[in-house]
Amino acid sequence: MPCNLPGHWLDMIARDLEATMTEGEDGYAAAPLMLVVHILQGKTPGQSGHGIQIPLDTLNDYFCDLRVEINLEIVSRRTRSRVEPATLDSIFTGHTVRVVPSGT
Repeated sequence: MPCNLPGHWLDMIARDLEATMTEGEDGYAAAPLMLVVHILQGKTPGQSGHGIQIPLDTLNDYFCDLRVEINLEIVSRRTRSRVEPATLDSIFTGHTVRVVPSGT
């Protein structure tokens, strides 16, 4: 989960997602792709031995969701706003994001 990643990993994944999604740099997709797969394996633990099939449109949606979650975590760590992190149950579900100013 993004909230469990060290800062340098957050920065790297954010960079790689940006390069992949806006600049079309496919060489940067490996780390975000593995993070998506790892999260999906955590969401469906009984199917890890059977592999995962992800339609390309869905994978693109997951990349967009991951990009938002990574950047929300960066905002939470570097500003006075606290963003409630996604959980394994809520990530990739279109959940509502809650931002709370620190100290409240």
